Amino acid sequence: MKGIIDRFEGELAVIELENKTFMNIHKKLLPNDCKEGDVVVLSRDGTIEIDYNAYKKLREEIDNLMDELFE
Repeated sequence: MKGIIDRFEGELAVIELENKTFMNIHKKLLPNDCKEGDVVVLSRDGTIEIDYNAYKKLREEIDNLMDELFE
């Protein structure tokens, strides 16, 4: 399952999942270099990894929308 780190609240990361629901995960379970906006993959075995390719694609889509908006 994939999600996007929406924000951090104290020791918790609030992650918006693909089905538009939110999940709170303790920050210590995330990779150390996680930040808001990162796309993460939550595996069934409990591991959590950053999906750098999905983040890059999402960033490009956002940049394109911003360019269209300000043309």
